[in-house]
Amino acid sequence: MSSLKKLIAAQVNNERGIALILTMSMLVILTLLGVMVLNSTDTELAITSNYRISSDAFTAAEMASEYASQQVVNTLTPVTNLEDDTALAAVLPAGVELSGTARNEVVAYTGMIPSAMMESTSTDAYQNNIFRTGATEEASGEAAYYRIAVESNAHDRSSARIEKLFVHRGGHVY
Repeated sequence: MSSLKKLIAAQVNNERGIALILTMSMLVILTLLGVMVLNSTDTELAITSNYRISSDAFTAAEMASEYASQQVVNTLTPVTNLEDDTALAAVLPAGVELSGTARNEVVAYTGMIPSAMMESTSTDAYQNNIFRTGATEEASGEAAYYRIAVESNAHDRSSARIEKLFVHRGGHVY
């Protein structure tokens, strides 16, 4: 062998596995980075899933409150117990239901409308005559004033509660 080849062979023999140690170190570092990326992805998926489920719960509560207010407009009587309404249960998304432990109800009030509602429900067409309320709509200028309270659960992980006040006057909800 030439002296140059002997010198190169001697240098390679003197490294004593440094390439193997360096390679193993790089593999450990890359593995740790991969695990961190997977954990981050799992966290983002959990956040997205929780957001979707809470959106489902809120949408169901909003659907139930709109359904209840339309029932008042159509029948002029409030649905007293929303949980027993089979038509409402049929339109809720899969995996979403009204809470069995909450008070899901429509309550008809008599008495004065809150001042903020009085301003927003008084219109020129009614000459500012929505001042008092009754249990039903009447031609005398009185209007029915209701409160809807709905709580829904989605996939046993999220719940949403909506409370809404509205005035029913002349087939319109304010």
